[in-house]
Amino acid sequence: MPEVNLDEFSDGEKALWEEILKLFDSRNELQARYRRSMAQLLADADALTETLGRIGLGDFNAPVADINHPGLKTVSIGIEDMVRQLKQSQDELNKLIMELRLSEEKFRQLVESTNDWIWEVDSNGAFRYSSPQVESILGYKPEEMIGRTPFEMMPEKEGKKLLAAFNEWKKRAALITRIENVNLHKDGRRVILETSGAPFFNEHGEVIGYRGVDRDITDRKRMEDRLRHLASHDALTGAYNRQVFQERIREEMDRAERYDLTLSIFMLDIDHFKRVNDSFGHSAGDRVLRDTAQILEKTIRKTDFIARYGGEEFTAILPETGLVNARELAERLRSRISEYNFRIGGSKALKLSASIGVAAYPEHAQSAQDLVDAADSAMYAAKAAGRNKVKTA
Repeated sequence: MPEVNLDEFSDGEKALWEEILKLFDSRNELQARYRRSMAQLLADADALTETLGRIGLGDFNAPVADINHPGLKTVSIGIEDMVRQLKQSQDELNKLIMELRLSEEKFRQLVESTNDWIWEVDSNGAFRYSSPQVESILGYKPEEMIGRTPFEMMPEKEGKKLLAAFNEWKKRAALITRIENVNLHKDGRRVILETSGAPFFNEHGEVIGYRGVDRDITDRKRMEDRLRHLASHDALTGAYNRQVFQERIREEMDRAERYDLTLSIFMLDIDHFKRVNDSFGHSAGDRVLRDTAQILEKTIRKTDFIARYGGEEFTAILPETGLVNARELAERLRSRISEYNFRIGGSKALKLSASIGVAAYPEHAQSAQDLVDAADSAMYAAKAAGRNKVKTA
């Protein structure tokens, strides 16, 4: 505005111009204040923008810029409060992540420290997870198991049986408790597993799969079978032992009485067996006992039952067999023993014989023990008659 000389005006005009000048000065001051306010606003906005940028990158530790503009001060306070809450949430999240990592590490260590195979299957039985131990148990890498079911790695009959059982367990949301099952190793051999597991559910309470563990019990089952065999069989000859014979003869006698059937037994003793041990040693005697058991096994029928009664004595139970047929079988056995060449070492061979006593129910006894005693007496009668003979009670 051009400079004005107020002295040139009258008093009335001078007063008007003074007011006009004051208004111009006021406007100029307001414009200056506006420019300063806008500059502060822009600076504070830039500062807040930078702060929000850091927050967007996850940096919650940097301080919020000091805001002077009154209009943005409230926003700044709100951002500070938001940053505090975000930092608290981030700390909690970091804590959860750390706990999760520790849990996963603990799970990994647990999985890797056990010899058992840990798995997870879906509701159809398809594997969704398999621990590394599956490779040492079944020969498959964990990734080879995903999508497969355990049932397809079993013998066909076993797979069908376990699939039906799995569907029933799933229907009842039942636990799987130490179920023994036969699986096929990648190389084709049979592996016996003991399976345990528990169902897991969706938000509606429906079973959506099972998590569990398999233990390889192949060696244990083999040992159990071996122990059962040793408990029921003679360790030297492989024939049943005397205890099992006594149980079996009682069972067969009960059956014969109940159903009015015939039943025969015979007792066999190797003649002059003591001379074999004395002349050639106990290893030669053991060989003779094993060979005699094999001759018995090959001579009797599949329905018959042989056992080593003790020492050089053997016995055979002949279910549903009358006295005539039993004696014919005993004669055939005696003949095969007398014709056999018993090898006792190197090229040496011995000719031996056996004395056999035959007894039958109901002709010679009405109880199991009486039948055994009758056959035993007949055997001694065969020995007394010159050996290598068959005698009837």
